[in-house]
Amino acid sequence: MKNDPILAGKKPESRARELTLDLLFDLLAGLSYGISVQVFTAPNHIAPGGVTGLATLVNYIFGLPIGFVATCINIPLLLVAYKVLGRHFVFKTLKTVLIMNLMVDIGVPFLVQGFYYQGDAILAGLMGGVLMGIAIGLVLMRGSTTGGLDVVGRLVKLKLPHIPISKLIFMGDLTVLTISMLVYRNLESGIVGLIYI
Repeated sequence: MKNDPILAGKKPESRARELTLDLLFDLLAGLSYGISVQVFTAPNHIAPGGVTGLATLVNYIFGLPIGFVATCINIPLLLVAYKVLGRHFVFKTLKTVLIMNLMVDIGVPFLVQGFYYQGDAILAGLMGGVLMGIAIGLVLMRGSTTGGLDVVGRLVKLKLPHIPISKLIFMGDLTVLTISMLVYRNLESGIVGLIYI
């Protein structure tokens, strides 16, 4: 906390306020993220790109909780990023990842009590994408990230500085979409996943 550039030089009350706001935004982001995944995308066989998409596919094949799998994928990425991207980035992202994935596996299932949307796949993709966009926006507003391909993109960018991070992330997303079409054996899953992204 002492090395946190955002909180450096602030009084303990101000630090507590900042941390409280971070947690509140992470919870709201987790709620939006969890509804996106549990209500709209996973039930409709839409694997959004990135770590969430991979976790959704693992859930479909093996039945493991999506948030748990996403956390397990993120932890090694963050350990690698620790030396390169710094302690502040890693701890702030880890906090966000843990809160959001707990909301996916525990908070949202408790709140929605088994409700999920199974209707028009494009509508499910659009709603899921809007809710995920809200979640990411809330997280970025507090200077954090959702981990996953953002971390991979930043690490790869260090080796390949001429390639924009957005292109690296999009390439990763397209890879996950391609895998999803093979796993679900359905071209529509990939197309709707692309709409979602």
